Amino acid sequence: MIQVGPDEQIIIRIKKHWMFFFWPLLACVFTCPFIFPVFITVPWLLYRLAYYYIEEIVLTNKKFHIRTGLISRQVISTPLSKINNVSYGQSFFERIVDCGTIYVQSANLMGGSGYSYIRYPDRVKAMIEQAMDAREEGKII
Repeated sequence: MIQVGPDEQIIIRIKKHWMFFFWPLLACVFTCPFIFPVFITVPWLLYRLAYYYIEEIVLTNKKFHIRTGLISRQVISTPLSKINNVSYGQSFFERIVDCGTIYVQSANLMGGSGYSYIRYPDRVKAMIEQAMDAREEGKII
């Protein structure tokens, strides 16, 4: 779990959308009658399940925190004042199920990073922008 400072308030914890499991589940269903493909699809599904519980994205009133990685760990904490741009993208199918990819550009992230299979990307983008605006104006969210 991401540790936040004593003066930070968590605004939202962001988890992956159920679509994150769609392709591994579909592959498992169609390869169940065959023995060899199951050795590929079941570990893929188990990896995704473990990744779902390990990855954590947290937005606070001061920072945007990301923790990823199963074997090797990567933790990024970007101050909201350093974020340059927030955008999101959705394919046609992602629009139907309301998930997408959030793109965060900042100096700390060396140009920008994308986080896929995010639930309600439009709402998450709006919350990040609202937190950035409140931080600039000196308001507490």
